Amino acid sequence: MPIRWNVPQHAAELEQLSAALRRTGAVVLGPDGVGKSTLARLAAEHVAHQHPDTLIRWVTGTPTEAVVPFGAFSHLVEIADLGKPAALLRAARASLSKDAREGDLLLVVDDAQYLDVLSATLVYQLALAGVARMIVTARADTAPAAIAALWTDGLLDRLDIEPPGGATSAAEVDAYLAELPPQRGRY
Repeated sequence: MPIRWNVPQHAAELEQLSAALRRTGAVVLGPDGVGKSTLARLAAEHVAHQHPDTLIRWVTGTPTEAVVPFGAFSHLVEIADLGKPAALLRAARASLSKDAREGDLLLVVDDAQYLDVLSATLVYQLALAGVARMIVTARADTAPAAIAALWTDGLLDRLDIEPPGGATSAAEVDAYLAELPPQRGRY
Protein backbone atom coordinates (compact mmCIF):
# COMPACT_ATOMS: atom_id res chain seq x y z
CA MET A 1 0.00 0.00 0.00
CA PRO A 2 1.50 3.37 -0.96
CA ILE A 3 2.12 5.74 1.90
CA ARG A 4 0.40 9.10 1.56
CA TRP A 5 2.79 11.86 2.47
CA ASN A 6 2.11 15.01 4.42
CA VAL A 7 0.07 16.74 1.68
CA PRO A 8 -3.71 16.57 2.23
CA GLN A 9 -3.65 19.06 5.11
CA HIS A 10 -1.58 21.42 2.94
CA ALA A 11 -3.82 21.46 -0.15
CA ALA A 12 -4.45 25.20 0.28
CA GLU A 13 -0.70 25.85 0.52
CA LEU A 14 -0.10 23.81 -2.64
CA GLU A 15 -2.61 26.00 -4.46
CA GLN A 16 -0.92 29.14 -3.09
CA LEU A 17 2.46 27.84 -4.25
CA SER A 18 1.07 27.06 -7.71
CA ALA A 19 -0.37 30.59 -7.89
CA ALA A 20 2.98 32.08 -6.84
CA LEU A 21 4.69 30.13 -9.63
CA ARG A 22 2.50 31.88 -12.17
CA ARG A 23 4.49 34.95 -11.10
CA THR A 24 8.05 34.70 -9.76
CA GLY A 25 7.72 31.91 -7.20
CA ALA A 26 7.82 31.52 -3.44
CA VAL A 27 9.90 30.76 -0.40
CA VAL A 28 8.26 27.92 1.54
CA LEU A 29 9.09 28.16 5.23
CA GLY A 30 8.41 25.85 8.15
CA PRO A 31 9.93 23.49 10.67
CA ASP A 32 11.51 20.19 9.68
CA GLY A 33 9.09 17.47 8.61
CA VAL A 34 6.02 19.56 7.74
CA GLY A 35 6.12 18.73 4.02
CA LYS A 36 8.00 21.66 2.45
CA SER A 37 10.03 19.44 0.11
CA THR A 38 6.95 17.45 -0.85
CA LEU A 39 5.03 20.62 -1.67
CA ALA A 40 7.96 21.83 -3.77
CA ARG A 41 8.12 18.53 -5.64
CA LEU A 42 4.37 18.46 -6.30
CA ALA A 43 4.36 22.07 -7.51
CA ALA A 44 7.35 21.39 -9.79
CA GLU A 45 5.61 18.30 -11.19
CA HIS A 46 2.54 20.43 -11.88
CA VAL A 47 4.65 23.01 -13.75
CA ALA A 48 6.33 20.22 -15.75
CA HIS A 49 2.94 18.80 -16.69
CA GLN A 50 1.38 22.17 -17.58
CA HIS A 51 4.49 23.57 -19.32
CA PRO A 52 6.56 20.72 -20.80
CA ASP A 53 9.09 23.17 -22.26
CA THR A 54 10.05 24.38 -18.78
CA LEU A 55 13.50 23.32 -17.68
CA ILE A 56 13.47 22.34 -14.00
CA ARG A 57 16.71 22.43 -12.03
CA TRP A 58 17.03 21.16 -8.44
CA VAL A 59 19.51 22.31 -5.84
CA THR A 60 19.61 20.86 -2.33
CA GLY A 61 21.52 22.40 0.52
CA THR A 62 23.29 20.01 2.87
CA PRO A 63 25.28 20.61 6.06
CA THR A 64 28.36 19.09 4.40
CA GLU A 65 28.25 21.37 1.37
CA ALA A 66 27.46 24.46 3.46
CA VAL A 67 31.20 25.12 3.78
CA VAL A 68 31.95 24.65 0.06
CA PRO A 69 31.51 27.67 -2.24
CA PHE A 70 28.62 26.86 -4.59
CA GLY A 71 28.55 23.36 -3.09
CA ALA A 72 24.83 22.89 -3.67
CA PHE A 73 25.17 24.20 -7.24
CA SER A 74 28.24 22.14 -8.16
CA HIS A 75 26.24 19.89 -10.50
CA LEU A 76 24.72 22.88 -12.34
CA VAL A 77 27.28 25.63 -12.66
CA GLU A 78 30.57 25.76 -14.47
CA ILE A 79 33.23 27.76 -12.69
CA ALA A 80 36.71 27.47 -14.16
CA ASP A 81 38.86 28.80 -11.34
CA LEU A 82 38.51 30.12 -7.86
CA GLY A 83 38.78 33.85 -7.72
CA LYS A 84 37.13 36.89 -6.31
CA PRO A 85 33.57 36.32 -5.06
CA ALA A 86 32.11 38.79 -7.59
CA ALA A 87 33.75 36.92 -10.49
CA LEU A 88 32.56 33.58 -9.12
CA LEU A 89 29.00 34.88 -8.82
CA ARG A 90 29.07 36.23 -12.40
CA ALA A 91 30.34 32.89 -13.73
CA ALA A 92 27.73 30.89 -11.80
CA ARG A 93 24.94 33.22 -12.87
CA ALA A 94 26.04 33.02 -16.52
CA SER A 95 26.16 29.23 -16.31
CA LEU A 96 22.58 29.03 -15.03
CA SER A 97 21.35 31.79 -17.34
CA LYS A 98 22.32 29.79 -20.42
CA ASP A 99 19.71 27.21 -19.36
CA ALA A 100 17.12 29.98 -19.17
CA ARG A 101 17.85 31.08 -22.75
CA GLU A 102 16.71 27.68 -24.00
CA GLY A 103 13.25 28.09 -22.44
CA ASP A 104 11.50 28.80 -19.20
CA LEU A 105 13.56 27.87 -16.13
CA LEU A 106 12.22 26.76 -12.75
CA LEU A 107 14.85 26.56 -10.03
CA VAL A 108 13.93 24.52 -6.96
CA VAL A 109 16.20 25.16 -3.98
CA ASP A 110 15.51 22.71 -1.15
CA ASP A 111 16.86 23.16 2.39
CA ALA A 112 18.19 26.64 1.66
CA GLN A 113 19.18 27.04 5.31
CA TYR A 114 22.22 24.91 4.43
CA LEU A 115 23.43 27.01 1.49
CA ASP A 116 26.85 28.61 1.69
CA VAL A 117 26.96 32.40 1.45
CA LEU A 118 27.85 32.44 -2.26
CA SER A 119 25.09 29.98 -3.16
CA ALA A 120 22.51 31.97 -1.18
CA THR A 121 23.71 35.17 -2.85
CA LEU A 122 23.44 33.50 -6.26
CA VAL A 123 19.82 32.52 -5.53
CA TYR A 124 19.08 36.12 -4.57
CA GLN A 125 20.75 37.50 -7.71
CA LEU A 126 18.88 35.07 -9.97
CA ALA A 127 15.59 36.14 -8.39
CA LEU A 128 16.51 39.82 -8.67
CA ALA A 129 17.38 39.42 -12.37
CA GLY A 130 14.24 37.40 -13.07
CA VAL A 131 16.30 34.64 -14.67
CA ALA A 132 14.10 31.87 -13.26
CA ARG A 133 10.91 31.22 -11.39
CA MET A 134 11.78 29.71 -8.04
CA ILE A 135 10.63 27.48 -5.24
CA VAL A 136 12.90 27.85 -2.23
CA THR A 137 12.34 25.77 0.92
CA ALA A 138 13.93 26.60 4.25
CA ARG A 139 13.49 26.71 7.98
CA ALA A 140 12.55 30.30 8.77
CA ASP A 141 14.66 30.44 11.92
CA THR A 142 17.93 29.57 10.16
CA ALA A 143 17.58 30.95 6.62
CA PRO A 144 20.66 32.86 5.41
CA ALA A 145 20.24 36.63 5.06
CA ALA A 146 20.19 36.45 1.25
CA ILE A 147 17.37 33.89 1.39
CA ALA A 148 15.36 35.95 3.90
CA ALA A 149 15.80 38.93 1.57
CA LEU A 150 13.90 37.04 -1.14
CA TRP A 151 10.63 37.70 0.69
CA THR A 152 11.55 40.84 2.64
CA ASP A 153 12.59 42.56 -0.61
CA GLY A 154 9.40 41.36 -2.34
CA LEU A 155 11.15 39.18 -4.92
CA LEU A 156 9.28 35.98 -4.01
CA ASP A 157 6.12 35.29 -2.05
CA ARG A 158 6.50 33.94 1.48
CA LEU A 159 4.51 30.82 2.27
CA ASP A 160 4.56 29.57 5.87
CA ILE A 161 3.76 25.91 6.45
CA GLU A 162 2.58 25.01 9.92
CA PRO A 163 2.66 21.56 11.48
CA PRO A 164 -0.76 19.96 11.62
CA GLY A 165 -2.74 20.64 14.78
CA GLY A 166 -3.84 18.02 17.30
CA ALA A 167 -7.44 17.75 16.08
CA THR A 168 -6.39 17.59 12.43
CA SER A 169 -3.77 14.97 13.18
CA ALA A 170 -6.21 12.74 15.04
CA ALA A 171 -8.70 12.96 12.18
CA GLU A 172 -6.01 12.10 9.64
CA VAL A 173 -4.83 9.10 11.67
CA ASP A 174 -8.42 7.88 11.92
CA ALA A 175 -8.90 8.28 8.15
CA TYR A 176 -5.64 6.44 7.45
CA LEU A 177 -6.54 3.58 9.78
CA ALA A 178 -9.97 3.28 8.19
CA GLU A 179 -8.29 2.68 4.81
CA LEU A 180 -6.14 -0.20 6.05
CA PRO A 181 -7.23 -3.68 4.98
CA PRO A 182 -8.86 -5.80 7.68
CA GLN A 183 -6.48 -7.77 9.86
CA ARG A 184 -6.20 -11.34 8.59
CA GLY A 185 -4.89 -12.92 11.71
CA ARG A 186 -2.33 -12.58 14.39
CA TYR A 187 1.25 -13.67 14.07
